[in-house]
Amino acid sequence: MTLVGYDQGMFSGVVITQDFLESHDLVGSTKTTAPSTVTAVYEIGCFLGAIIACTVGEHLG
Repeated sequence: MTLVGYDQGMFSGVVITQDFLESHDLVGSTKTTAPSTVTAVYEIGCFLGAIIACTVGEHLG
């Protein structure tokens, strides 16, 4: 779970930089759904990955 928090902190810093937004044509207040959707999917994936790792690790350990 520590790595999930670390990754979240790194990812949140990337998606708000001006270079990232300009390179993906996301500049403007009407184009905020793409970064928010990507961030939400990333967070769900991290959560599910942590649960799966915990479950598999319990059986293997």
